[in-house]
Amino acid sequence: GPTLRGRLDAPEPLDPWQAAGVAAQVADALDAAHRAGLVHRDVKPANVRLAGDGRVKVADFGIAEAGADADLTQPGLTVGTAKYLAPEQVRGDAVDARTDIYSLGVVLYEMLCGRPPFQGDTDAATALMRLQRDPLLPRQVRPGVPRALEEITCRAMAREPADRYQTAADLRAALLAAGARADDE
Repeated sequence: GPTLRGRLDAPEPLDPWQAAGVAAQVADALDAAHRAGLVHRDVKPANVRLAGDGRVKVADFGIAEAGADADLTQPGLTVGTAKYLAPEQVRGDAVDARTDIYSLGVVLYEMLCGRPPFQGDTDAATALMRLQRDPLLPRQVRPGVPRALEEITCRAMAREPADRYQTAADLRAALLAAGARADDE
């Protein structure tokens, strides 16, 4: 199917609950990867496929971390897409499942608001913004965003990993409890 990137580039915005349903399915896929010992490290709309039957697939595990000894996770090395990097990726710190949760929070923010939370003149400026300031709240960008989805998005995008959802399953559960419906259920 088409990518979420293509859907986000369409003129009409996503319904907030449709966005939450997509995010819940991505969280479910990430949870499976995390339980298998993989951290995706490049969660972004271009790596989310939207099947015609409502299912959502996560693609491109090409830079996924497969354990602590992976060559791509050495201190000081940044791998991923600037708009969706977690603060620990920008700093070159170790990554874990919470890194993907941050990136999924950025994707959810973009689905809800119609734009990513940080946009700089260069990739480096965009990446560094998340270390220096908080984004506008989703409801400041798009007033119709349900408060529960704003809270979930902000927690997923917490600057410190300890302040985020600790597992993708926790994020999925929060989305479903708020009223999201994963179309594959």
